[in-house]
Amino acid sequence: MKTTNVFSIIALFGTLLAFSADFPPLKPPKAPLIPQASSSEIGTLFVKPEFDAKNQLFTFGSKRIIIEPNGCFSVLSDSRKIAFSYFCASTPAKANNSNSAKQLVEKYDGSGLSILKSESDEASKSVKISGLIGFNPPGTPEETYAWERVFSLTEDNKLKVVTTFQVPEGKLHSSKCGIFFNLTNSNNYTSKPIDRGDKRNWHFRTSDITINAEIPDDSFKVEVHTPMIIQDNKKTNSIYLTPEHYPWIIIIDPMKCGLTATHKPGGVDFLKGDDLELPSTGKNLLPNPYMAQGTTFVQDAAIFYWFRTENNPQLITENPKFGKYCLAAASYHSATIPADAGDYIFSIYARGKGHLSLNASSKAPWRNVAGKHFDIAVNEWTRYEFPFTLPKDGMLNISYSLRGKGALDGIQLEKGKVATEFSAPAVSARFITNPKDCFLESGKPMNGYLELSTLEKNVRGKGKIEIKDFFSEVVRSADFYYDFNSGTYPQVQVPIEGLPDGVYVVKVTYSTDKMPEEHLEHFRFSIMPWLKNEHFTRRLFSPIYASGPVIRTCKPEQFERWRSIGYGIFGHAGRISPEVDQIMRSYGILPFDELFCAYTSSERIKLRNYFKGLEVPDGRHFMYIRNKEAFFTDYAGPETCLLPDYRLMGGWSEDYVRQFKKIIREEILKGAPKSAYGIGSEWAAEIKDDPHYPDLVNAYFEAVHDVYPNAWVYEGGGMNMHPHDGVRQVDVFLERMKERGYKLPDFLIGHPYCGQGGINQVYDNFKALIKVAEKHNLPNCQFAFPEGMHFYAYDIPEWDCKFMSAEQWRLRNGFSYDIGWIERLGAAYYARFWLTFLTEFERTWCVTSATINTNNLYMDMSLTPRASQKISNTLGVLLPHPKRFIGDFTFAPETRCFIWEDHEGRPIASVWNEEKAINAGRKEAPLAQTSYRGAEYIDLMGATRKPEIDGQFPVSPFPLFIRGKAGDCDAFVTALRTSTISGAETMPFRLSEKIAADGTLELTLANDLAREIQGTLTAGKHTEKLTLPPGTTRTINVELPEKLVDNAIKKVTVPLTWKDAQGEIRRDYSFHAFLIRPFDGDWNKLSKIKIDNQVRPSKNPDNVFSAEFQTAWTKDTFLLRVIVEDDVFTAGEGHFNRYDFDAVQVYIDATCSARRNNKKSYDDDDYDYTLMPTKDGKHCEIWRAISPFMQYSLGTAAPKDNTIATEIPATFTRTSDGYVYEVQFPAPYVRPVTMTAGWNFGFGLLVTDRDNLPRSETCLSLSTEPRSGCHNKPHTWPIAVFADK
Repeated sequence: MKTTNVFSIIALFGTLLAFSADFPPLKPPKAPLIPQASSSEIGTLFVKPEFDAKNQLFTFGSKRIIIEPNGCFSVLSDSRKIAFSYFCASTPAKANNSNSAKQLVEKYDGSGLSILKSESDEASKSVKISGLIGFNPPGTPEETYAWERVFSLTEDNKLKVVTTFQVPEGKLHSSKCGIFFNLTNSNNYTSKPIDRGDKRNWHFRTSDITINAEIPDDSFKVEVHTPMIIQDNKKTNSIYLTPEHYPWIIIIDPMKCGLTATHKPGGVDFLKGDDLELPSTGKNLLPNPYMAQGTTFVQDAAIFYWFRTENNPQLITENPKFGKYCLAAASYHSATIPADAGDYIFSIYARGKGHLSLNASSKAPWRNVAGKHFDIAVNEWTRYEFPFTLPKDGMLNISYSLRGKGALDGIQLEKGKVATEFSAPAVSARFITNPKDCFLESGKPMNGYLELSTLEKNVRGKGKIEIKDFFSEVVRSADFYYDFNSGTYPQVQVPIEGLPDGVYVVKVTYSTDKMPEEHLEHFRFSIMPWLKNEHFTRRLFSPIYASGPVIRTCKPEQFERWRSIGYGIFGHAGRISPEVDQIMRSYGILPFDELFCAYTSSERIKLRNYFKGLEVPDGRHFMYIRNKEAFFTDYAGPETCLLPDYRLMGGWSEDYVRQFKKIIREEILKGAPKSAYGIGSEWAAEIKDDPHYPDLVNAYFEAVHDVYPNAWVYEGGGMNMHPHDGVRQVDVFLERMKERGYKLPDFLIGHPYCGQGGINQVYDNFKALIKVAEKHNLPNCQFAFPEGMHFYAYDIPEWDCKFMSAEQWRLRNGFSYDIGWIERLGAAYYARFWLTFLTEFERTWCVTSATINTNNLYMDMSLTPRASQKISNTLGVLLPHPKRFIGDFTFAPETRCFIWEDHEGRPIASVWNEEKAINAGRKEAPLAQTSYRGAEYIDLMGATRKPEIDGQFPVSPFPLFIRGKAGDCDAFVTALRTSTISGAETMPFRLSEKIAADGTLELTLANDLAREIQGTLTAGKHTEKLTLPPGTTRTINVELPEKLVDNAIKKVTVPLTWKDAQGEIRRDYSFHAFLIRPFDGDWNKLSKIKIDNQVRPSKNPDNVFSAEFQTAWTKDTFLLRVIVEDDVFTAGEGHFNRYDFDAVQVYIDATCSARRNNKKSYDDDDYDYTLMPTKDGKHCEIWRAISPFMQYSLGTAAPKDNTIATEIPATFTRTSDGYVYEVQFPAPYVRPVTMTAGWNFGFGLLVTDRDNLPRSETCLSLSTEPRSGCHNKPHTWPIAVFADK
């Protein structure tokens, strides 16, 4: 092969543009997903709908409705998902039986609702989903009836949805069924009653429901043609429609639409939905088909199992079929591409001897579409073909593997059933850097160039290079001409010298006389300081968790990369051989912890015969000691389990303890030592609630210390870090260990997973965990978070692929080397997580990003960087050895401002924005102003940026670092905490309410910011000028728009207007409340309130169940009476799961702290009681599940949680049509509720009804959220007010 230097055969065209040592000034990053108004927007009546039968897709201009094979559907506007809809139907076979997540089956599967057919009819432009619905309770003969759901176009260009059940009259009560709409990117809805000829009653009605989207043109309407009750759930942002009868008929009106967009492969417009450019392809749909781009889009098929060294992918130059390079025998993934449904054929050239495997996979979670295998033994290049059919639009990835010796080249994916001549772009290039692999060290010599390639005899034309930074700003560009022959590989210099730190995209476009359209390619490179893993904070940064596998081999180049980018620890490390352990430690990487126990369900135990010879009851969960040697064994059976749960082996005993500790000791010694050992992870409540669970954990701790006396030990914690769930589990566990006098763990563990938007709660959740450590007097306790985050590089609503998801849809390879908005946002979220835990950097270890688990760290087998590689590096550079965390000095709502003192005594702040629309890229980030002058401004990539005005900086989703002068911490903090944002759109204070004894409303404004708030508030008819210093509150009195009553829970709404120097903000403030009258001994004088919020429908269509309640108070007692109408009384025994029988759960938020502190979970002034009738129906016991912090109630005399409350008098009385509960709560047992007129507290009830079924079948709730229970939701409990007369 002949290589010719580019400058001898081509002339550069023009000069380098924007080639300057100066970087773009500091300004808000572009919000690329703001919808653009267009003159092409027209009304729905003028849009002709289109129907795609193969993909079950209805297109209304810019809006689309995608029908799933199970009958669910999604509404999209452009690439924004606006709503997802499904239905549920309750029968004796199963309550709340939904079509969501159902798969097509061949026959009724006993699940209560089966999907048997999904048919599209091109002629009638309709989709019909059909199946069977079951009515037989479990264990009884099958009884099923047909159902169907038909989607069809109306004459006025709308979509009609008709759901029909072929069920005998009276057998299926529609009131026990419903249609759900989960709304995304929407603010609210409005409904308007419409007379469509049906007889109406007070709550069932026909209507029009308008979904008011955040972007007005995204709005759509649901026309309700069957009378239905409309309910909503503000917390989940959903609407629930309960029909009066069937068939259920609704019509979707897309309303305003733009013109139909040009169809994109797979039905996804990545540029519009993610600001992501895809590479050009032609007949051959795969980019880089003959490795002219080197390893671009060539991924190691062992990407998720990096410790498997038997796969050794390499780019080689020995005897390629095409061009300069080919691939050595190994396993690879191609680029992932968006693809339309249809026939495809993949072809590849191979030579050598071995087993050639070709596989096509699609969508998430990854499923094989088809595969084909060949045994080959050829010395010459031979083409192998693999035809397959992609059943539906979606993502498509090709895996190709040659196990043996030889090489691979010339990959081609094309539409059709017959392979055609190999096709490649007329010109392509490999981007090569020095140092290699596009990973460059700051401050060191570097250069980069394009190595051009063609398979044409000769090619000539013009090219353009653009270098874009992480924020998608073009920072340099150059034009060039080329003219060269095949077999020569000229070079074009790329101007990368002098760029600051960051991850960059090189965009190259080529045009020739033979290519009327430009050919587009992208490459990436990074510039950063190469860390040596000598910084203190390295111990926080972990890229992966892998608790199960045995790791005997490794690829040191990955550990070298981990070290350079600042990953210094490996969470849930698994069993590691001494050889691998030594290699990891040589790169400054600590294998942190190892787990030996796991748990699983009865069903899986039986399916795999894990516990051979043991009788396993159904519907349970059991722990076991895992055999790690069997972790990756397909369909592993009894060899998976080394020791089953003690509950299946005669219970807790000395013999079991001996066996358990012996096996744990043996397992520990099979791998290299770890710093910490945990017993398990995310175990089911059934296991952790067992009386002997503390004994099991203590035995584990003892076994560890028998082997390594100085090792740290921990209990695995929960599957989240919500204060009411994962954090509370830790609290309860510590209390139980202390009661037995056992050693407490050295670490408190959390798994800080969060759904979309939940990232904003991570700091509060972390503080709740710290508070638990303080409560149990653990000042030296350490924290670790070895599992969490899970941010993917893409969010694709058309394919239901979510950006933030704990599910492992594991994208096998990328779509493009461009950086889209979602990848940028994910990088910001990694930073925000780590910065949150750096607030306790002296006590925190191992915060795992899961970037490898989600394939969000490397682009290809050369470890080309995704944006996430720079985040641990930036934080390691800026905060390597912090002296202290100074504090949280947040200066505006929906923002965050943390300040540290760094290793050189300089204050350094990290500032970011948490507003939903700004994080979604649909709204420009605002500018803030500080009085501090001369600060350094450093972006997320570590590049120093100069503000256009000193002291002015953007507050965007991407953390910005502001660094002051050494020794200037006090002045810096003062200036930052008083920073202001221009154009704010949210109230700068937090609101809570109290209804005073005289019936007026006391509104309390709390300033949670680090600066003073000044302005004028108008609340209803009241106007007042206010000044609130940081951390203070102010109360104003407002006349209630209507009086509260004792016979109903009323919704109160007060309009608010706030004016300050930044502008005017308007909003409504709402709450629900009722009065409680003093008690004179006669319940007949007190009003009753009906409990009519049905949480889940009854399985029995003829079920009789209703409830109402009365409350009263005296100076010593809070009284409650609950009257229940119930045709079948079913009580439980013992204390476990008594709430799952006929019972009443009583909830009290003693000081309304949930509303006052804007908390959405239990806190330290809440009660959770359960009124439990005895089996004979003659008495009532009260179970105290949760009570306030003891200092808020009776101090050291406070009763324990999870006990029978014998000190609270209660009666249970059977009546002719049901029963009555009466309870007298002595004042000390509702404290800090104070028995005085005007006291406000949150009050919730949940009344359960079991009948003769395996669990409670329906519930009635006092929650203000429709169809929602009260458990752990104090913010939804109405406010109860003690009236004075």
